[in-house]
Amino acid sequence: MAPDVELPDAWKPQARAAPDPAIEGLPVVELPHSKALARLRYSEADRTLIAEFRNGSRYRYFGVSRDDYTKLATAASPGARFNQDIAPYHEFEEL
Repeated sequence: MAPDVELPDAWKPQARAAPDPAIEGLPVVELPHSKALARLRYSEADRTLIAEFRNGSRYRYFGVSRDDYTKLATAASPGARFNQDIAPYHEFEEL
């Protein structure tokens, strides 16, 4: 029998972050054609946009109008629209 060998960290199961109840109920818009943005979630009640990027980072942007969200979600280039209309004008926090 082989001695007990500890697995390298890369092979160990990764801990999953607990679901964030603030975003779990929000509708998701998948952006398969975007190179940077993976998905969007929007809450009209508090005018917040959750942007999830392909690199795994997530940010919440405050004060985003329904119109700006709709333009972003339906843009031919969501990343360009995001950089033009959302990122420079809205406060945000990393999630």
